[in-house]
Amino acid sequence: MEVMRINLVIPITGPRRALEKMELLNYTLPKDTTVLINVWSVHHDKDHWGDPDVFRPERFLADDGSLKTDDWLMGFGMGEMHALESYYFVERSGCPLPRGPP
Repeated sequence: MEVMRINLVIPITGPRRALEKMELLNYTLPKDTTVLINVWSVHHDKDHWGDPDVFRPERFLADDGSLKTDDWLMGFGMGEMHALESYYFVERSGCPLPRGPP
């Protein structure tokens, strides 16, 4: 998970569209606004990660050694495509991913 956080394959998500008018961080987004997510910025946010440029796999380990997820990790993007991309990764690589909600 730390590898996906610190070294992104795609630093900005593909375009998404606001399906209806919405408020986001005190901004009004009209319906049909194109939205891009700067994943690099999220994965390197100093306020959240503390030391985002340091490789520390233990960020994702709980005290008991179990896997700890973080909602700020968007290794496979967000939204409906997230599940499809995650499934494709698991099927092709054979690498198990954590099950259940983030």
